[in-house]
Amino acid sequence: MSYIPQKNCVPATKTGACTQTFRFDYKGEDYRVTYDANVNGTRFLGIPEIKYQKGIGFPILLSPKQQGKPDGEYERLTKTPEFLSAWANEISAFKGQIQKDGRTAQAEKALQTQAQKDTWSRSNAGTGYNRPNSNPGNPPVNSITPKPSGPIELPEVIEKLQDTADATIQSLFDLSDPKDANQIISYPTDAYYENSQDCVYIEQFEYRAPQAGSFTQNGQLNPPGLLQSIRTGLQRGSNLKRVIGAVRLPIPNQLAISNGVSWADDRANALEAGAFFTALGAAQNLTGGNIPDLLKGMASGTIDLANFIGSGGLSNNTTAGLLLSSFISQYALGKIGINVDPGQFIARATGTTINPNLELLFNGPKLRNFSFAFEFAPNDDKDAIASRRIMRFFRQGMAPKKNRDDLIFIGSPNVFRITYKNGDRRIKGLNAFKICALTACEVNFTPEGVYQSYDDERAVSQPVRTTMTLSFTELTPIFESDYINERDPNKIDPSVLDALGGIAGDEFSRDDIGF
Repeated sequence: MSYIPQKNCVPATKTGACTQTFRFDYKGEDYRVTYDANVNGTRFLGIPEIKYQKGIGFPILLSPKQQGKPDGEYERLTKTPEFLSAWANEISAFKGQIQKDGRTAQAEKALQTQAQKDTWSRSNAGTGYNRPNSNPGNPPVNSITPKPSGPIELPEVIEKLQDTADATIQSLFDLSDPKDANQIISYPTDAYYENSQDCVYIEQFEYRAPQAGSFTQNGQLNPPGLLQSIRTGLQRGSNLKRVIGAVRLPIPNQLAISNGVSWADDRANALEAGAFFTALGAAQNLTGGNIPDLLKGMASGTIDLANFIGSGGLSNNTTAGLLLSSFISQYALGKIGINVDPGQFIARATGTTINPNLELLFNGPKLRNFSFAFEFAPNDDKDAIASRRIMRFFRQGMAPKKNRDDLIFIGSPNVFRITYKNGDRRIKGLNAFKICALTACEVNFTPEGVYQSYDDERAVSQPVRTTMTLSFTELTPIFESDYINERDPNKIDPSVLDALGGIAGDEFSRDDIGF
């Protein structure tokens, strides 16, 4: 966490109004929480406001007064695990300051609600969550995550690979320049993107692993666990960590999207189906953890089958008997290295074939792939600069990361959120995208087949025309449930929250194309 003191006051000794602000990340977006830090006041540890940074733009103010509204962003946010964890860490640091000034009793007396008392009692002071020296007028951009204090922790080089946003931002934007302050590059520079012109709005984010935190939590090894994975499947979180910046480009002339799923023909003859369902019935004893009964059940199933065959239930004058005899013959011949197809010889001898029970069955989802082609033909120096910066924006963002001191691991490239927009509104007549990886960026400096350039003071020579083709693949597949607006934030798939901008983001209406 990055702790930002406000009003330059010392909370433990200040008698007047005093607040503290801390920042935390949720679903790739930046939140700033302001709370009352005056131990002599009546609103100690109250949270009057939260500022929510939705993508890149002006922050949105959330306050308890908004709890009655349909969206309830403030109420939902303060119940998320990310907020509760950040709040506990902040209280831990603040509690250490209170103890240092000898005002613990006074602070505990100022606690008003049971929730505040519980948070205060669970927080341990002096655990390493120290406030860095920061200028209140220029707060740090990055979120600093404290290292776990236990015996198991990620190597420092991996932590550096996972947190490179500051260096990336500084290499792409000059934040001291008012034109770069919003971290958005537009081409052409004179387009009316803020008002009425449709555009492709592409944001770049630092990548977060889908099972982040599986190795360590609070210093201890924290794998998902066999039983948890079996019971609920492999759970995943947000893929967005820190926002890097964004570009706005004209919508290309060629727009297409294809949704697909995997279906394939599968076969299962009567013998295979019967053997499987017999074994399945015996194996169900394993769900109770009773392995001896499982083995007995499988043995019993084998004995029952043998008794059934011995009683004439599968005699040679039945089709089932012929099928079983054919496969037993295949098994026996296979032991001496002779491989045969029983179905072929049955067809040769009887003019029939084994019923394969052929059926088209669902195999799984597919990831969508798509591409955009953009053309740059600068009209002036500003357009030329913007075109070069945009090409670098994508080429640098798709590159993997490495640490020069340790090349054992390399870090994942950044990821992208793509939105068709008109002003600040998503265009619902075009499809939405989930978070994407940029898999290829092709730049053609001679689209006419001839190299042409003109003098450029900053670039020396600037190509007259350049085309850039971006190939994307979504990180997660599309599911039917992704179209349904779920009100409980704990039940919303993280990939949908990432795609639509978090808990205060967009939703799909009934006449919305959706993904």
